[in-house]
Amino acid sequence: MENGTAFPYRDLILFITFIVILVTLVFQGLTLPLVIKWVNIKDSGDFLPIEEQDAAIHLRMKHAALKRLNTKYQKEISNNELVGFLMNQLENDIAIAGQRLECLECEGMKKEELELYNLVLLDLYNVQRKELFVLRHEKTFSDEELRKIESELDFDEAKINLNRH
Repeated sequence: MENGTAFPYRDLILFITFIVILVTLVFQGLTLPLVIKWVNIKDSGDFLPIEEQDAAIHLRMKHAALKRLNTKYQKEISNNELVGFLMNQLENDIAIAGQRLECLECEGMKKEELELYNLVLLDLYNVQRKELFVLRHEKTFSDEELRKIESELDFDEAKINLNRH
């Protein structure tokens, strides 16, 4: 304090602060495993491998989208060419996702087919990236649009590389 006297109850405040920190951090951390056993929380570690989960989720999402397209937009599918193309793309995506899921669930030849498919995709992405380089030097398209397409290529390539490792 200004007159030289000690802060009142300083030792008590420090002691209470220490106890609060000790109880909140250490005690709770040490007793958490006991609480988990007491509550009987089980680890649900029986999930599919990450790649299979990814393929199955995408397959379900594509099926839901195709179902919605067929029920709500049936007239537009036949009248609008773009909506028809969208339906065809969804059907192709479902076929590819189904084959990918099947490959992930099996061994041997199917995995080799999937690896070859991934290598072909990576090669095609590389060719597309080189074409973007040529387009950038032609200065026909805006740099912003070229960067957007390049980002899409990067994302697609990253998905392939993530699934390979």
